[in-house]
Amino acid sequence: MLPPDCGRSAPGHGHEAAFGIEMAGKERGAGGQHGRLAVAIAGEDSQAWVMRWLGRPPANSVRLGSSADIGRIQGFHGTEYDGASSYRWLRGQGQVQLTLSQPVTATDMLILRLNAGQDTAVPLTVRINNGPAYILEITGGAWRRYILPLPASAQGSTQLQIMLSAPTFVPALRNPNSDDLRFLSLMMSEVGVSGGNR
Repeated sequence: MLPPDCGRSAPGHGHEAAFGIEMAGKERGAGGQHGRLAVAIAGEDSQAWVMRWLGRPPANSVRLGSSADIGRIQGFHGTEYDGASSYRWLRGQGQVQLTLSQPVTATDMLILRLNAGQDTAVPLTVRINNGPAYILEITGGAWRRYILPLPASAQGSTQLQIMLSAPTFVPALRNPNSDDLRFLSLMMSEVGVSGGNR
């Protein structure tokens, strides 16, 4: 089950690049994988690198910003916090990969906990397992849950690839008092599958 909603967002800063380098160092020490280390340090997105090489146990949901999201996400900024709740900003295009404990059934639904993080609504395109594209209007001001049906292409599978795409903005270009030069889309705190016996 997904936890209760939290309140309004509060900006912060997170750092995940060091994790990719740390993991690469372990690879080199354990098996002499110099090629993987070079790619990770040379600038390959650390989230993409970890997703490619780190196997994760089954999970029906994942909290973004927790250690559970490592190896399951790509295209997000570092962890930030809204009270006790962690989240990440989407960087325009990203993905979440879930390995479920049981195969998808016709009653299962995808649940996304999102906040636009700005005054205007943000259109988010979601595509699951190469199924049809869903377009959601994500509003700001509070965290909300958005529920989508899982496509026929996901039925019977334990693997979900959730592709995300949304327009970006740069806070410093909107607010002269901001020094945040990141490209941001919207905030995501959790993604999961609910239904059936889950």
